[in-house]
Amino acid sequence: MPIGAKLSRNIHSGGIVWTPEARAFYIREFADASIRTRTSFAAIDVPFHAESGNCGRNSGRLGAGLNAQMGQWLNFRVDYDYEVYEHTSASWFGTTLGVRW
Repeated sequence: MPIGAKLSRNIHSGGIVWTPEARAFYIREFADASIRTRTSFAAIDVPFHAESGNCGRNSGRLGAGLNAQMGQWLNFRVDYDYEVYEHTSASWFGTTLGVRW
């Protein structure tokens, strides 16, 4: 369940509406941090254990984006997000082009 804020503002310039955006969220994950299982096969009498990795249950996500609305028919957006977990991190970069007719 993310808790955070997103701030944006429209700037009109030369027929284009620019919308810069900043995002910051704290994400609490309520699932198990790690799973351990015990299994064995019928032909083998020795059971074995397998344990999943512990990537962390909580994370913080920071992001920034820029949207450009050109008239009523063309929209372009660029986004970057960076998420930090307890033991790892991830980042995303994305672009969107929208045309309306």
